[in-house]
Amino acid sequence: MSVHFMRGGCAAVILAFSSQSALADLTAKDVWSDWKAYITGMGYEISGTEAMSGNTLKITDMAYTINVPDEDVTISMTTSEVSLIENGDGTVNVSIPDTQILTINVDTKDDDDAKIKLNYGQSGLVMVVSGDPGNMTYDYSANSVSISLASIEVDGDMLPADMAKASLTVNNIVGNTVMTSGETRTSVGTMTAASLNYEISANDPEGDGTFQMSGTSENLSADSNFTIPAAIDSSDMRGMLNDGMAFDGKFGFGPGSYTLKGSGDGESFSADGSSQGGFVKAAMDKTSLLYDFSINKMSTALISNELQFPVSFEIAKYGLNLNVPLDNSEDLQDFAFALTLQDFTMADLLWSIIDPAGTLPHDPATILVDLKGKAQVLVDFFDPNIEEIMMSADTPPAELHAVTLNNLLVSAAGAELSGKGDFTFDNDDLVTYDGMPAPSGTLDLKLVGVNGLMDKLVAMGLIGDQEVMGARMGMGMLAVTGEGEDTLISNIEMTPDGQILANGQRIK
Repeated sequence: MSVHFMRGGCAAVILAFSSQSALADLTAKDVWSDWKAYITGMGYEISGTEAMSGNTLKITDMAYTINVPDEDVTISMTTSEVSLIENGDGTVNVSIPDTQILTINVDTKDDDDAKIKLNYGQSGLVMVVSGDPGNMTYDYSANSVSISLASIEVDGDMLPADMAKASLTVNNIVGNTVMTSGETRTSVGTMTAASLNYEISANDPEGDGTFQMSGTSENLSADSNFTIPAAIDSSDMRGMLNDGMAFDGKFGFGPGSYTLKGSGDGESFSADGSSQGGFVKAAMDKTSLLYDFSINKMSTALISNELQFPVSFEIAKYGLNLNVPLDNSEDLQDFAFALTLQDFTMADLLWSIIDPAGTLPHDPATILVDLKGKAQVLVDFFDPNIEEIMMSADTPPAELHAVTLNNLLVSAAGAELSGKGDFTFDNDDLVTYDGMPAPSGTLDLKLVGVNGLMDKLVAMGLIGDQEVMGARMGMGMLAVTGEGEDTLISNIEMTPDGQILANGQRIK
């Protein structure tokens, strides 16, 4: 499903637990009015019966619903009663039932219509709102907040309860959200939680297939900063971004573990894994999209009766960083890509299968790539007709103007390749390199231990003498001997007039 569905579902859940802004004298009606303005501004319809008695405003049978554009999906959440209680000191307490119902209706226009119901629950929730009508602060804590699958209905038939189960619980939550309203609405929040637990299971009602997964993570944290237009049109992402919509969020997690197992058709498997924590970060505005994650000391062990032996590996650090330009303007924009796969190791049993004689070094393997550059975006990626535009366009969606390779490192089995480089591209010259913008710049490479590795691969019978001879001839054309044993270096230069030089010798 599209980003519209994801955004709609997340908004429904977030609205059930948190909301708006910061600081001064508030009434219960101020809070409720701001809720309604926020919810309707997000594209939801809201209903409920209001009754003020003394210092308490009660909203019974409260419901908010949104139709997800282009998805034939309706998302709604219902709450039996919400109480907004004035404390007499300019603050308002929020009381929410222990359980609320989140319903997702999917109309596929055929025989596969579905209704999914989720129970959204909380235990020991304390929420206090302070501030003034345009600037409210929500301070909250809870013993736990959970969401679980209640039922799945397909074409009017309720699926068996044991066919699919899913639950997620976050424990010992403390948080703060500050929301300010005006021409745009901003929401700045922080949250910590002691732990997270989840369980998922499924059974094939027409066979013997089963699947189970469970896991936990400790020391959770979240920081977020959202800017939302006062009224949004979720079908027009570009319009919302141009009107100021933006977000920047980071989710951190500590040590965690998981187990999973499954079976079917006479086969079975099980796996377990753990990590020492990490983070996930995402940010977006009208100019760019950032995605960044990193996980420390991730280990996995897999057992399958089909493989007949256990498979296990460990990675000291695994991460990905992407910065993608989005603004289709005449300006050049920054982009970046970085991949980290540091110190990958396998169990000795796996090595004994690949290398039974112990010919190869069993050193940890590493892949590091870090590059950045500049590009000009030529299309609007949020155009509703972007797929047709991309298919029919004679020009690429973006022009590449510069690339800098900050770091390249590949090491495994006793060999190591490292490098750095810097190139610019002439987009007016698409002839010299057969349709590719003509590059100019230099690339410096260093290769250590490759001859020894090739000798070992020949001894193992994995490659032949002819292949090694061809590889060594190619390296001889592109590289020269460097300092140290079994070390080759290469300086590749691409000139503006189309020449390619290797260590000063012209090869094109």
